[in-house]
Amino acid sequence: AEFPTGEAKRLGELTREKWREHLALFSQVKNTVLEVNPNVNLPFNLEKGKSSSLGLFAEAAFREKPGKFPKGKHALEVWPAHKRSAILGRIIFNDTEGRIYRDIDIKGIGAVVRPETTAEVSAYVGFRRYGGEREGLLDCDSAFFDRQASEEFLQAGIRTYRVLAIIELKEIIANQQKLSLSEAIREGIIDKDFRPVVEVRAFGVKTRIEDLSFMKSSPEEKRLLLEDAKKVVSQELGYKKPFSIKEYFVWFAKTLGRNIGLMHKNGWRHEYLGCRFHNITLDCRIVDLDSVTRLKSEVYGKEDVEDALTSFMGGLIGSFSSEVDYSGRQALEQQFLESYDSVFPPEERKRYFNRVSKEK
Repeated sequence: AEFPTGEAKRLGELTREKWREHLALFSQVKNTVLEVNPNVNLPFNLEKGKSSSLGLFAEAAFREKPGKFPKGKHALEVWPAHKRSAILGRIIFNDTEGRIYRDIDIKGIGAVVRPETTAEVSAYVGFRRYGGEREGLLDCDSAFFDRQASEEFLQAGIRTYRVLAIIELKEIIANQQKLSLSEAIREGIIDKDFRPVVEVRAFGVKTRIEDLSFMKSSPEEKRLLLEDAKKVVSQELGYKKPFSIKEYFVWFAKTLGRNIGLMHKNGWRHEYLGCRFHNITLDCRIVDLDSVTRLKSEVYGKEDVEDALTSFMGGLIGSFSSEVDYSGRQALEQQFLESYDSVFPPEERKRYFNRVSKEK
C-alpha cells in the first residue's frame, strides 16, 4: 500500500536517539491467550488457549545504551505519558470492515516511569492503587470491558482503537525477578482475586495530544509527531496529498465534534477527555474506554463537550499556537459545535435527557 512510512521510521530513530527516555527492557513471562479478535487481519499469529510471545512484562531500566538482548528479552518504546503500555511495533493492516491501523501497543505490562531526579528510565511494579488496581497492572475484567466498549464505539461510528487480543499473565516481574501469581499474592503485589492481563491494541496513531505537551522535546520533534499524524490520516481518507496544517485542524475539529455527538447520542460519556489532554489521539480517536459510563445527566454531557474542547484547543492547538490566530480558534470551536449538533441536535438532546430524567 502507498502508506506513509517516512515519519514512522523517523519516530523509531527518535526513540533510539533518546533511548534513556523512550526505551525500557521487557521479558516474556508465562501466559495464556484468553481472547483473539476475529474481525481483524492480524499481522501476527495468536491462538486462543496457547502461550504467546506477546506476553511481555517490564523488567529493568537501561543503565547503558542497549545493544543485543538474550532470547525472550525486548527493548520497547515507552513514552513518558504512558505508564503501563508500550509500543510493540508499527505496521499497516486492517480489520474486516476496512478500517486501517498502524500502531500496535500492549497495555498492562508493569509501570514504566522516568524519575524526575535522573535521566534514566525506571521500570517497576508499583504498590500504590489507582482505581482499585495496582499501578502498572491491568485486571481481566477491565480489559474485557474495554474490549466491549471499543467494539460498541466502532459500530456506532466513533473513532477509537480496536482490541486485538487479551493475554492472561501467569507471572509478573518485580525487582527484576519473575514471580508466579501465588508468589505475587504473598508479596502483597496483587490481591487473590486479581487476574493480570496484557491487552493488545491497534491504533491508527497512538500519539496523544498529551504527548505534545508532556514531551521535553524541541519544536521540530513535536512537529514530527504532528506530521506523522497528518500523513496517516490523509492516507486513511484516501487523499492524494497530505493535509495542510490548517486543513488538519479543521478536520480534527469536525471529527472530534462528531465523535462526542455520537457518543452522547448512544448514551455514553467519557470521564477523562480533558484530563491532561490524555485520551484523544492525534488521529482523533477517543481512547482509554474503561472510564466510559452511561450518560445520565445533561451536566455530564456538557462536561464532555468542554473537556474535548479543552483537549483540542488547549492541548493540540496550544502546542502549535503560531499556526492559528484568535479568529481561527473561534472558527474551529464553532466547527466542533456544529459537527456535534449535526449528529445530536438540541431537540434530540432535550428528548433524551427528559427520558433519562423520568427513568430516574
